[in-house]
Formats: sequence, C-alpha cells, structure tokens
Amino acid sequence: VPKTMGQIILQLLRRPAFRREAVIENFVAIATMQAEEDIWRLELLDRFRKEFAKFNPALRADVDLAGPTSKVGIVIFSHGDYDFFSRLSETVARIEANTKLVGEIREVENGIKNFVAEFDAPQVFTHRSYDQSDPLEQWLSQKVLGHQTIVQFEVTVPAGKVFGDGERVLVKRKSGWKKGTVVRQRDDGDY
Repeated sequence: VPKTMGQIILQLLRRPAFRREAVIENFVAIATMQAEEDIWRLELLDRFRKEFAKFNPALRADVDLAGPTSKVGIVIFSHGDYDFFSRLSETVARIEANTKLVGEIREVENGIKNFVAEFDAPQVFTHRSYDQSDPLEQWLSQKVLGHQTIVQFEVTVPAGKVFGDGERVLVKRKSGWKKGTVVRQRDDGDY
C-alpha cells in the first residue's frame, strides 16, 4: 500500500461517523516494513493506538524477521485481544518453524490502562514486605574507588571603577588569556 493510501485511511478514521460504522470492537492491522522509507506504516499503526483505539488492550508490536540475506519488519496492531501476547509468541514461533527466518519481538506498546472505579487493592506492599538483607549486605560491602571534588568559583565585579588607567591586566579572549593595559573606562562600564 502506498503512503497516500495510508493518509486516506488516517483521514477516514478521524471522522467519528466512519469509525462508528467501519471499525469493529476487536480488530488486527498488520503492516510490513522492508526499507527505511516504510517507517510511516509503523507511525500509522501507532496512531491507531494513540488516537482511535486508546484503551487496553490496544497493543502495537514490532517484530523483526531475519534470514541469511534479508530482513523484514512486521508491525502488528491489535485491539480487544486479551490473549495478544500468547498469540504473538505462537505466531512468531510458527513463522520460525515454517520458514528459515529468525523472529525477534523488538517492542510491544500498550494503550491507556483502563480505569477501575473504587479499586481497592487486596494487599498493599511496602519496603518491609521484602527481604532487604541481601541488598543491604551488598551495599555495605562496596569499596570506595575514588573521590571527586567539584569547586566552582564565581567572581562578582564590584560597581564603580575597578582598574586604574595604565594598570596591567589579563584579558580573556577566544584564543586564551592575553596581557593588556587599561587605557580608560568606557561609558558602558567596560575597559
């Protein structure tokens, strides 16, 4: 599908009336990416997750399939599938078994977590709920390898005339510090 078709799909999906009639509750969209210029397909399916089917489970997965001489990327967007992760791993395993390609699930992003009104956690965990003896022992066994001290000096130039005419000074230039002589103080306070 060319990029212009993706732009048309995006414009149609932005119309609420079209979404109500065309998009069902549970759906899957798949796109392949073989070259760097195909990144728009990933962005299009990510728009599904961010704009149209926002709430969990609204998952976008990036899968790489690599062979001895070639590599292809697959972007999968799934909405409404609570078994998405098991189906995704089964699909990648089947592709690997039936082809000479090696699959790698690079990234999976979910939509917004659903709000649960008046959620009351059955158990609340604190730091005391976990055994901290091993981390504390490791922390106490650390050896100091060195110290670093950072000191910052700031010079505030007092108001009024600081240098006298003919006084020898060091002047900071781009090329470094240069020796100079004060000729006179200008009206703006510089020398």
